Amino acid sequence: MKESTINTLLTAKAIYNEAKPLVYSGNKHSCSAGLILLQDSIELVVLALLVEKGVDEIKSFEKKSFDELLSELKKSGVTIPKSGTIQALNKQRVIIKHYGQLAEPASVRNYAEAADILIQSILSEVLGKTLQDILLSDLIPDCEAKTYLQTASELKEQGKYLEGLIEIRKAFFVEYEREYAIHKWAD
Repeated sequence: MKESTINTLLTAKAIYNEAKPLVYSGNKHSCSAGLILLQDSIELVVLALLVEKGVDEIKSFEKKSFDELLSELKKSGVTIPKSGTIQALNKQRVIIKHYGQLAEPASVRNYAEAADILIQSILSEVLGKTLQDILLSDLIPDCEAKTYLQTASELKEQGKYLEGLIEIRKAFFVEYEREYAIHKWAD
């Protein structure tokens, strides 16, 4: 995966994770703010995948609308589920952001469900990962430490926190401390 793709997806993930509590708050104001963030995260995911597929090397995206970006991703061979709902989500974002109108919490929840389907589907199709699978450690070149960090992440997901911390400790050792280890001179 390209470094710029990873960085863009990490930003999308951060925005997405901030949007979710707002989206499900039940409060019109918070839901409306959450919808704006949700759409921003979708747009970043779409841009990241276009970059990953190299479409940015052929076409410029600076003046493209959200709908045009989705269309470019579709043209590159990616299936776009819930595209009509996602386009409606973008129109609702415009209404909220540019006209100050609030969205109904039930509508925002429906948009969020469609966004979840879209994001997970297109990421799985292009990268074989979900948004939550994108980690800062993806920026580390393949090495022994990265393997330990990936194992730590898997152990955390299984609720094996101590074992995960041990894997992190191993990564730290091989990257920073191995050269200073004196145990071979213990005798």
